[in-house]
Amino acid sequence: MTRPLALDLPLQGRQWIEASAGTGKTFTLSLLVLRLLLEREIALPNILAVTFTKAATQELKIKIRAQIKLAQDLLQTGLPEDIANLDAGKQATSVLLKSLLQEKPQKQLLNMLELAVQDCDRASIFTIHGFCARVLNEHALSAGQVLQTPSLLTSTAALNTKIAFDLWREFSLDRDLMRSLIKLWPSPELLARQCDALLQAENLLPALPQQLPNEFDMRDNNQALRTAFELHMDSAKALMAEAQQAGILHGSHMSPDIVDTSFGKLEYWYSLVNQQVYEDPDFSRLSASYIASKVKKDHKKQTPVSPLFDAIEYWYQGFSQVQAFEQARDIHCLHLVRDRLRKRREAQLQKLQQYSYDDLITQLADALDGPSGEALLEDLRKQYPVALVDEFQDTDSQQWKIFSALYPLALPAHALYLIGDPKQAIYGFRGGDVHAYLAAKRESQSQWNLPENFRSRPGLLAAIAGLFDRGGENAFRESDIRFYPVRAGGAVKEEDFLWNDAPAPAMQLALLPEYIDQEKQEPAALPAGKGRELATRACVEKIHQLLSAGRRGKAVLRDRETGEMRHVLPGDIAVLVNQNREASQMRAALAACGIASVVGSQESLFASFEAKEIFLVLDALIQQGDQARWRGALSTLLIGHDVDRIRQLESDDVLATISADMAVEYRQLWWQQGVLSLVTRLCALAAPRILSLPDGERRLSNYLQLAETLQQASARSLGPEQSLHYLVNVMQESSVDEENTLRLDSDRKRVKIMTLHKSKGLEFPLVFMPFANFGKTMKSGAGLGLLNYHEQHLRITHALVYGEKDKKQVDAIKAKAAEEQLAEQVRLLYVGLTRAQYFCWVCCGHVYQADKSGFSSLLFRNAKDEIKTPSHAEFLAQLNRICLDNPVIEIDELKMQKNDLPSFDETNHPDSITITKPSAQIQLDWRVLSFSQMTHGSHQGPGVTAAADEVEPANVELSAADEVFDRRFSGIAFGNALHQVLENTRVDAWASHVHAETAPESELPVLHLALLRHGYLPDELEAGVAQLAPLVFNTLRTPLPEGLRLCDLPQKARLNEMEFHFSLRDCDSRQLLEVLKEHGVLQQREDFPLLRRLSGLMTGKIDLTYRHDGRFYICDYKSNRLPAYDIEHCLQAMRNSEYDFQALIYTVALHRWCKFRLRSDYEYEKHIGGIRYLFCRGLNAERQDGAGIVALRFDRALIERLELLLHPLAEQAA
Repeated sequence: MTRPLALDLPLQGRQWIEASAGTGKTFTLSLLVLRLLLEREIALPNILAVTFTKAATQELKIKIRAQIKLAQDLLQTGLPEDIANLDAGKQATSVLLKSLLQEKPQKQLLNMLELAVQDCDRASIFTIHGFCARVLNEHALSAGQVLQTPSLLTSTAALNTKIAFDLWREFSLDRDLMRSLIKLWPSPELLARQCDALLQAENLLPALPQQLPNEFDMRDNNQALRTAFELHMDSAKALMAEAQQAGILHGSHMSPDIVDTSFGKLEYWYSLVNQQVYEDPDFSRLSASYIASKVKKDHKKQTPVSPLFDAIEYWYQGFSQVQAFEQARDIHCLHLVRDRLRKRREAQLQKLQQYSYDDLITQLADALDGPSGEALLEDLRKQYPVALVDEFQDTDSQQWKIFSALYPLALPAHALYLIGDPKQAIYGFRGGDVHAYLAAKRESQSQWNLPENFRSRPGLLAAIAGLFDRGGENAFRESDIRFYPVRAGGAVKEEDFLWNDAPAPAMQLALLPEYIDQEKQEPAALPAGKGRELATRACVEKIHQLLSAGRRGKAVLRDRETGEMRHVLPGDIAVLVNQNREASQMRAALAACGIASVVGSQESLFASFEAKEIFLVLDALIQQGDQARWRGALSTLLIGHDVDRIRQLESDDVLATISADMAVEYRQLWWQQGVLSLVTRLCALAAPRILSLPDGERRLSNYLQLAETLQQASARSLGPEQSLHYLVNVMQESSVDEENTLRLDSDRKRVKIMTLHKSKGLEFPLVFMPFANFGKTMKSGAGLGLLNYHEQHLRITHALVYGEKDKKQVDAIKAKAAEEQLAEQVRLLYVGLTRAQYFCWVCCGHVYQADKSGFSSLLFRNAKDEIKTPSHAEFLAQLNRICLDNPVIEIDELKMQKNDLPSFDETNHPDSITITKPSAQIQLDWRVLSFSQMTHGSHQGPGVTAAADEVEPANVELSAADEVFDRRFSGIAFGNALHQVLENTRVDAWASHVHAETAPESELPVLHLALLRHGYLPDELEAGVAQLAPLVFNTLRTPLPEGLRLCDLPQKARLNEMEFHFSLRDCDSRQLLEVLKEHGVLQQREDFPLLRRLSGLMTGKIDLTYRHDGRFYICDYKSNRLPAYDIEHCLQAMRNSEYDFQALIYTVALHRWCKFRLRSDYEYEKHIGGIRYLFCRGLNAERQDGAGIVALRFDRALIERLELLLHPLAEQAA
């Protein structure tokens, strides 16, 4: 046995581990964790492990638990004397334990292992985004995120679209900027698509000019050219005709056609009413300097000369300055757009209380750099003295900034293990930066390589090494990335895959046939479409041949799970492609000859056809009585009525009644038992119809998976309407999340088709790569070109804002970006080849743009680092040389003619699906409650809304100030408009505003929008602002009891519309009322007539939560009209509307929120400041008599007693 590297790694400092594909990286990590547990005695929750995907975190947890249990079992049963016959895992663990027993007693080791087993569920194993979110939540104070509790925004598509359209409207007010904006992005949709790329750009070029040049005035140039045109056009034409006839000019550049076209364009320019042009009118060939340059050497003295040619020269001198100004303004616009995008997105995300994935990383990096950064770093080092970061080749500079700050070289007692493989860095399109990995590698104290491969046959390892040997030392086109061969670890033998009773070849290189151009009758590159067709056909034929041989017992392999030899099955095969359209093409070709396959795509579940069908059904059930919607739902595959049956509903009353009853039944089923019960019922009825379709099993699985996801989401929502709203939102975003990707258990039995990116981290017995030699071109597309490359280890994003005169510069930029793209293509090839355990089939040949593929980069690069496009004969000669050097590789020369394949009738059909009812018991009295529902009636189903606070009393005695008022601006609509303004206005704009009767100029759009959204007409805006402005002014500027004005609150210390949800224990509502009355709350109420039991979810929104002097406060705005606004009248209004009970619910919510955010630091007396009810109509910023303000603060005993009564987990916590 070779001694595992994990047994010799230092347990402190920065350690760099390069792990090639299949070299036992997860085994190394789990063994390393075991050493940290037993040697350094670090508890499992204090060992931080960060990896790339949620699936990888689960796999690592399983492996670590298994490693700990293995060590525990070996110690309990006794370590074997002879370990030579043990598998690698038991050997390594035994060696470690024998060494440890010389230093520590067995009982101590067993105790540590038992504690670790108990801690497995608390293991600190996260994705990078999960780790950042955990830190921002657990260390809210140090991270400066106390009032921010954002949810994760899995897709920014909808948000980017909104922001792009907002910017479009904003820029439309500036004609010149708008011209630049349209030039860069012809539509807001194109801008929306590039929002993320712009915001991720660390170094955006061209750089922002320090100042714009002066705009050049072309009037003199235009007038001079117009005059010359009028006076000399005819003579200039004659001069040029004479010069051409005399052979004075170079014909290739100044042919009659070219000259005539240029004169035509000049005439068109002259015809324009306004000669102010921004695009080159393209008559520069008639300028004096250009004509002189095209005169033959021996005719220089005969150069055609005309005042018109001089005028054109003068015009172009001015136009070049116009172009310089235009380009400078385009660059200015580019940077301005990015700046506005960033600010608008930050504001929107803060308002929505959401983070994108990138925001999580940025927020943590900023927090570590912030005023409390050192304290946060110290807390994290105590919590996680050791960190293991997996898949580090997919990192970026921000992630490295976080970990390098956490574990600096100056703190050797801590340990940071960085594990990755730069040869597998393939996620540049997601922001992964292999150069950040390489820069970090240069800072590491020590570097290690895992030398043995435990995945693949020895012959396959030799075949892969043989291909990369052809690429030389710089095979990966990066000086710091090298291919080094790995030894076979002994886990896989050559005889583990037999074909025709002998070890099969490790690799087959299938050469596409020679293509003859029919027009030129000579060999040529295969057109890409024809090449893909041939490669697809050849791949299917080889798979069919292999499976047929397996069925005859002539193709057998060792099952990695059972260790037994068995025949080859479709589920053993993976076809790896470059793009999704190739996957669709391959799936159709396999289906045509009876081979079942599944496309492992990154498609979101919510982008599926089935999601749209469920939406149609739920929307129709919500919109009761809308016959058009209900008929649309009936036509879905899920319900399955045909056109004739739907038409009959118009004339057959019996059928119409049955259909209406069915709608009512489905509606009640949904509301009473949840969406999962509804969809399960529909699937059970529709199963025969759905399963009769070719992809019926997939469709049925999608319906049920969607219903399961919606059921989980409904537990966090406010009822059916909000569940439908959630579905609409996620369908619009169509975000790709591991939990929302399509899944099907029987997929394991089929041929897998997936992209190379998707295959990363997976392994398959047999791998087919039909499109390995098809190159990837630089995408131009519509919109602004944004190209990425590196210079001096910095990642550059270069925007192509250049004109034709800068063609050389643009070509140089494209060449740099193309080189990095080609380097990634080589890494993708490596990833694909190393997925195989036993066999790899690779198709290649002389196809269009093969020189842009990773495969050709290895085989046909010359001394100048250029890739030669070989002929078919040269391709065949090179493959023969490879096979000569590597006998484990075979050539498979393909033919142009198609072979007819018999259908591969599978004997193992997919298992049938049984539709069952949900296993979980559904509580029928579980409900979502709010203050309004509890005080004004219990939840009765869809359509019931909470009673508004701002109801105008019918018979209230008005104050003198209110005796005469405009009734248009009273009641619920106006109260909601006031709330919207207070939520969305920039409060600091009111701090310096001195006129109570008006609004700051910058805030008028906010007031206008609020009034319009709540039903006011445009001609009512002026009067509405006159009513709103004083209320907002006084609300924001009136001093509160703690000596603070709301307009002075910094943004980070305030949180508008904080939404809360907390679970309710199942209890009698009378118990709640007794507790409340004991403490003087709800003295007038005798019971909750429609709410006998409390069970479900308490929910609500708090107008404003803010932090001042270390304490948290709640502020609730009221627009009620009262007879007077002194404390007595305000308290009476509080009692009449039971606002004291509302205040109590809000305080319990804030109490629970602070317990979660501040954790062990939280103390009710120290952190809860109380609640402020602001009766806005009674506030006056000039007075300080407290009019219009009610300040409450409940005793801790009441809050804790309510928490114990209402919350199901409070008793356990107590």
